[in-house]
Amino acid sequence: MTGFVFVRSEFSIENQRFDTLAFDPENQSFVVIEYKRSRHHSVFDQGVSYLNTLLNHKADFVLEYNERFNVHLKRNQVDWSQSKVIFVSPSCKNKP
Repeated sequence: MTGFVFVRSEFSIENQRFDTLAFDPENQSFVVIEYKRSRHHSVFDQGVSYLNTLLNHKADFVLEYNERFNVHLKRNQVDWSQSKVIFVSPSCKNKP
């Protein structure tokens, strides 16, 4: 449906746990997908934190991908500028 390749669920690094780690082959980038059961006011901060973790630990994400698929993706083959954090939630509330 998304075109993303599932890499791993509950991927942990440092003191953070990502619900789903995926790879976007079209953009050659990693995608973190987080699932929320209810409204959260701190999702923006969480997204920025997750994106920073991804960008500060590139080798760990590449290693996870390589081990999962038994391939030899290199850090310079990933377009890190296209990295994304996606939140999936039953509802969204915008502040006025």
